Amino acid sequence: MFQKLYKSLHDNQVLVTHALLRGLDFKHSIHEVEETLHSHPDYPSFLSITDSLKKWGIDSFAIKSSNEMLKEI
Repeated sequence: MFQKLYKSLHDNQVLVTHALLRGLDFKHSIHEVEETLHSHPDYPSFLSITDSLKKWGIDSFAIKSSNEMLKEI
C-alpha cells in the first residue's frame, strides 16, 4: 500500500493518518498529509493529527485505553 518504508515513529504518524484518510475515502496525497502534520506547531503529537483532521472537515476525538479495553470494543 505504501511506496516507501519509514524508519521513525514520526514518519509512521504520517502513514497512519494517510491510511485513515484513505479508509474514510478522503482524497489527500501522502505529501499533503506530511506537509500538514509537519507544519503543525505541536508535531509530533496527537494534537497535530486531530487538528489536521479538523482542518479537513473530519470530526475526531482521542481516548486513553489499555489493550484489554480495546479488545472489548
